[in-house]
Order: sequence, then structure tokens, then C-alpha cells
Amino acid sequence: MNERETLAACLRLSQISGLGLKTFHHLFESIGSIEAITKTSYRALLNNGVKPAMARNVMREVEKSSFLHLPVKIEDWLAEDNREIICFGGASYPERLKEIYLPPPLLYLEGNSNLVHQPCLAIVGSRKPSLQGLDITQEITSALASRGLTIVSGLALGIDAAAHAAALSVAGASIAVMGTGIDKIYPAGHRGLHQKLSENGLVMTEMPLGAPPKPANFPRRNRVVSGLSLGVLVIEAGLKSGSLITARYALEQNRDVFAIPGSIRGDTAQGCNQLIQQGACLTQCADDVLAHYSDSMLQISAGNDSNQGRASDVISSTDECFLLREIGSATISFDEMYARLNLDFDELSEKLLDLELRGAIALVAGGYQRVK
Repeated sequence: MNERETLAACLRLSQISGLGLKTFHHLFESIGSIEAITKTSYRALLNNGVKPAMARNVMREVEKSSFLHLPVKIEDWLAEDNREIICFGGASYPERLKEIYLPPPLLYLEGNSNLVHQPCLAIVGSRKPSLQGLDITQEITSALASRGLTIVSGLALGIDAAAHAAALSVAGASIAVMGTGIDKIYPAGHRGLHQKLSENGLVMTEMPLGAPPKPANFPRRNRVVSGLSLGVLVIEAGLKSGSLITARYALEQNRDVFAIPGSIRGDTAQGCNQLIQQGACLTQCADDVLAHYSDSMLQISAGNDSNQGRASDVISSTDECFLLREIGSATISFDEMYARLNLDFDELSEKLLDLELRGAIALVAGGYQRVK
């Protein structure tokens, strides 16, 4: 089988009704490879512990003439530049991700796929962070990205988006792991950030094309965020935060866990404080993370300026200057600005993202605020 046929077979197997991650990996481990599965028999499946109904489903799919051909929808998606789908067992599958429990059978990638093989650190946190939390995220993330770490997060509101933006602001690398199909951007307001990441970093998901944002998808996404990474840094997380799920996966995957401490009287830091009580590394600056890793692991690039892209940068665009006047210390929503300004949806999204990357504004609960 060539690489294209292997991918087609893996795709077809993953679409079999009822064939989940456990059954896929049981087939892979007991039979040996995707190619071996395509040549197996009904009796061999039964002998390897596959239930009769599932064995019949597998054989029915394997025997179809279309089994080794990619669906047209997939062919069309792959026709664009910098798009790739890799399957478990292939040479380009990330080594760190192979180590986790039930790794994704397929990964859809758009952007620089080499980043999955680089030293990565996950940064996650509250979807409704404080301005202080956003400032801490910008400061620490930009320093870590400047020192060679690829920043991984989940493209969510709040700390996730701030971490992606901070890495890009210093010309660093960032990977967004999505909980939807790669063609279904969620939240929709991150369309501009998604595009920036696909052009200057990487967006990826294990979900098939068209997969909507179902609640069950996001814990699966979180295990990939931590699985790709050497460690996970949690910034502002409540006791019921999804970020704690990522931290738990990190512990199960034998990854390092770092947490920013916070006030004992506020809700936003209780999850971080609990993680520190349970043994996470108390983290106050980038050096607290970097101390855990050797320079050779981080591929240090000494020429980067960790202050690049902050609010002090010159903002020359007339539209951007006008936007800054519109965005004050009070929160203003995207919809309010869209109704008030003579800009179309994509233009407004692009200019807001540029201002956010420069550290001039921050995305907070309910909209945007000016930072300085």
C-alpha cells in the first residue's frame, strides 16, 4: 500500500459506526498495521477478540471498492497548500502523541506540520480572565516562545487566545488544537486568529471535516494539547475549569505541570492554587518553566526580543487608531463595534486581531478592552 491508500484505509475504518478509539487501537495492536487490517479475515478478527457485529462491519467496509480511495470531500480539502492528514503508525505521526492513552487515529493539519515535532509547552486557562491574567499570559508566553518553545493551546476564548497571540507577536511558533472539524472555526470570532495560525503556525484536530463543537469533543482536544507538550502551564483557572482537565491529562501522560498562583480570595485562581497544593510547580516567570528543560531541548534562538509586539509598538493604520479611541477601559463587544464602524466583518476581525497581537487591546469576557 502507498501512503495515500493507507490514509484512505485509516479514514474509512475511523468512519465505521461504533468503531471507537479503543476498538481501533485494539485492531492496530492485535493485527499489526493498517495494511494488515485491510488484508485480514472475519475469522482472524474474531480470534483477536473483535465482537461478531463489529467484525462484520469491518469486513463490509474493507471489501468495498472505494476502501482505498479518499472521499472527494477529503481530496478537495487536501488540494489546498499546507494541508495534511496523518494517520497513527505513519512516519510523520508525532512521537510524543504516540505515548498517550488512545492517541488519535487521524490528525488533520493546516500550516507548518513540522511544529508537532518541536519542543512544545501547553498554556491554558480561564475563558474569562482578568486583565492581570492576560498581562501575565503575554509576558510569560512571549518569553517562552522567544526561547524556542512552541506554544500549544486550544483556540478558546481568554487565556488560550492570548497565548496564541503572544507567541505570534514575537514571531514565535504556536499550535492550536481544535475541538471541531478543522473547517468549523469555534468560536466564530477567532476566524482571524485561526487564519494567522494557519499561515504562521499550525491548526490541527482529530475531528473529521464538518464536526460541530460538541461538549464531548473538548476533553478529547485537551488530551492532545497536553500530549503534544513537554508540560502544561495553567494561568487563572477556577476549581471547575476545563484547564484542570488538561492538567490531569498531563499528569497521566507523565508531563510537567506548572501553575501561576493567585489570591486565596478570588475564584479565578483557586484551580491553580489547588494544582500547586497537589505538586504542580509554582510558576512566577518564564525562567521557572525554562529551568526544567535544557537549552538543547528548547532550540534557543537568542535574537528574538521578548518585548516585540507590545502596546508600545507604533500603530500607523488610521482605522486602528480610530478603533483604539472606540475601545476604552469599559468592555465593548464585537457586535457593538461592527454596528458603529464602517468596516466589514472580516476587516474588523483582522484589525482587532492585529491590535491584540500588539498588546494594545485584550479580549475579555463580553468583548474587548484597551490595555494601555
